Amino acid sequence: SIVATQLTGTITPSDNTVTTAKIVDANVTLDKLSATGTKDATTFLRGDNSFQAVPAGVTNTPLFFVKGSGSVNNNSTTKLTFSNEIIDTDSNFDITNSRWIPTETGYYVHTFVNSMSGPTGESSFSTYVYKNGSYVSGDFYNFGQNGYYFSTAGYGANSNSWFVNITGNLNSDYYELYTIQYQGNTVSSNRNWLGYKIS
Repeated sequence: SIVATQLTGTITPSDNTVTTAKIVDANVTLDKLSATGTKDATTFLRGDNSFQAVPAGVTNTPLFFVKGSGSVNNNSTTKLTFSNEIIDTDSNFDITNSRWIPTETGYYVHTFVNSMSGPTGESSFSTYVYKNGSYVSGDFYNFGQNGYYFSTAGYGANSNSWFVNITGNLNSDYYELYTIQYQGNTVSSNRNWLGYKIS
């Protein structure tokens, strides 16, 4: 009989006879893979057997966030002004005129909060988006309600989110916020406005 010590040389197994169970764990190197593409620390192996670069993350810019305050007369449509520019990555917000002027096409999400306080008594107020000086609704898709009531304590808050698809007229079209209240007196308003591009 032949014992193991009498065996010499290399034994080559037949094609398709070595199973994964016969391969030592963590011993298959990148060079053994048939995948195409560059194999390095900046790529990953995709399901189609190719190495691809890692996609860049989404950057939600242009982005702006502004705050402001002021008084609002009774039963008078009033433009909301902003004086404190917290961030404006691409100089899209004209703080002097309190308006957003888009400079890139794409979809944008906006959120505003308008808080008012005045004498006690229940009454309603609303905040609206204006484009080029006029109220328009067709360009916008709103989430939430515009109208809100003052409480018996004379306080009310109005918030809304909306998105718009900017397709042209860059550096030309502008957007503003306007409000109207029916409290019967002049009231004070604190407001903020956040806008950013999503795609």
